[in-house]
Amino acid sequence: MAEVNGTLMLLLLDGIAVSAAKSSSIHWDVNLMDTSSKSSGGWATHKQGQRSWGGSCDSWYDPSGTLSVEQVFDLINSRDEGTIMEIAQIDGTGGGEVYRGIVSVDHLEMTMDAEQPVAVSFSFVGNGAPAKGSVVTS
Repeated sequence: MAEVNGTLMLLLLDGIAVSAAKSSSIHWDVNLMDTSSKSSGGWATHKQGQRSWGGSCDSWYDPSGTLSVEQVFDLINSRDEGTIMEIAQIDGTGGGEVYRGIVSVDHLEMTMDAEQPVAVSFSFVGNGAPAKGSVVTS
């Protein structure tokens, strides 16, 4: 099995990579509805319900970067509900995985500790179904 180096997976918002990103994550969830009954023999049973997805990113503050905290702040401030999020494998050869969908940024935080670089983190929530594909070129 070939492992993919996390450095090669980039988070992009509207096609622009997040500046000075340290880590990113994406998650997919399904609401499980309890269908347990007296006849389930003491075991829990469930049905799958509504699905949702979202993610987060941690980065350093880089005001001169391609997508900085100022642009992420503007997404919240403008109530933008149509931001395209992509997490893609960028390795220079293409063919890597890409996860894409429309998101709303729901949390933005700056941490300013003494004698430390300013850290930025934000999270997003998916609007509708996400898609999975391959990067044609990277």
